[in-house]
Amino acid sequence: MAENTHSNDLLVKYGVTVPRYTSYPTAPHFRHHPPESYVASLLNSQPQEMPFSLYFHIPFCRQLCHYCGCFTKVINHDEPMQSYLRLLISEIHLAGELIGYKPRVSHIHFGGGTPNILSPKDLQDVLDAVSKNFKGLDQAEIAMEIDPRLLSEEKVNGYTALGLNRVSLGVQDFQNNVQRAMNRIQPYETIERCMEWLRNAGIKNINFDLMYGLPLQTVEGIEDNIDKALSLSPDRIALFGYAHVPWMKPHQKLLEKYELPDSAARFEQQKRAQNRIIENGYQAIGMDHFSLPDDALCTAHRDKSLRRNFQGYTTDNSDVVLGFGLSAISSFPQAYIQNTSDITVYKDRLTKGALATVKGCILSEDDKMRRDIIQNLMCNFEADLGAICRKYRMDTDILAQALDGLKDMIEDFLVAMNGYHLKVTEKGRPFVRIACMHFDSYITAQNENAARHSKAV
Repeated sequence: MAENTHSNDLLVKYGVTVPRYTSYPTAPHFRHHPPESYVASLLNSQPQEMPFSLYFHIPFCRQLCHYCGCFTKVINHDEPMQSYLRLLISEIHLAGELIGYKPRVSHIHFGGGTPNILSPKDLQDVLDAVSKNFKGLDQAEIAMEIDPRLLSEEKVNGYTALGLNRVSLGVQDFQNNVQRAMNRIQPYETIERCMEWLRNAGIKNINFDLMYGLPLQTVEGIEDNIDKALSLSPDRIALFGYAHVPWMKPHQKLLEKYELPDSAARFEQQKRAQNRIIENGYQAIGMDHFSLPDDALCTAHRDKSLRRNFQGYTTDNSDVVLGFGLSAISSFPQAYIQNTSDITVYKDRLTKGALATVKGCILSEDDKMRRDIIQNLMCNFEADLGAICRKYRMDTDILAQALDGLKDMIEDFLVAMNGYHLKVTEKGRPFVRIACMHFDSYITAQNENAARHSKAV
């Protein structure tokens, strides 16, 4: 009982809203509008031996899921998508012209929205444009986020013929009442059938996305979700906490007629789910991913080459990720840039032969240093602050405010310091984003607009 009380006390104490730290600085702080000449220089000044990763945002869905926090548009016919794909392909060619040579591509990721709204012919058109401007597609990991409701055996076979070799299935929850509340009906049999198609087509790398903290979810239901998911033997599992931000996503207000789990219930759901996954042979990776021991993600975790980007934890070690499509973000060693979310602006820019970048962030040396610290904490739960400061020729005194902010976490045994080596304890891992926040010079618990972010736990 005392342990539960202590846990509840910690949940209250650290129940602040913080970024997910898929980048640093985080996307809300991309305010500067880099001139087109600077964006062009980013594209054509990278070392030619550096592999590129590509991200394609497909924002369209057939139906709105009430929990969704992504940038999406619901369409009932295909013309908006076909028009969008023509623009997307022109963006690929424009980027290729600005790069000036054919870089090797190591990873391609289709996210959304619902990327498998694309037909195999649509996917072929995009990949044909990629192959004209990049090389190495036959060796690349090509991944797609999948809505099981829109998958068919014909699509699977078409996709795999084009090189698709990793998928993430948006499973979320198996309980009927939760699915009805989410407006996403997909029985266990639907997921089982998808797995059969994917395995038969030779796709060996299958991830499941699961959620906790949704309306009507219970600990018992979460455990049943995990059991059902494990019965289908995915290679990786991502376990995400639902972020209720109706001030940013008004459709989420539809869920407020149901009971939302409080922080203590969310924490218990997450803990039970994690324990059950680990008990069944998966290894915990970072704060919310799990993989089988022979999976590349486990290998990257062991040798500390694990990375975190806008798609979550990854083995992708490319320092350049080019984002294509509405709202897509590109990352470079020295900057981030983001496309417009306005389809009219996107179309106007590309029609005129210009990229659709509308904001970004040019990184200072201080930004790069803090990015390294946060990346290490998020991926490895530790950071050698002294070594990172020396890398950027900075004195550790620059971290005085951050270290002072960590005192409570040290007293609560959530983090430990040995000289300038910071380690997140086992007990502190659910609160790792709080530790990262103290190194974020753009945010403090006092001055950041809480509406931008989700609860830490």
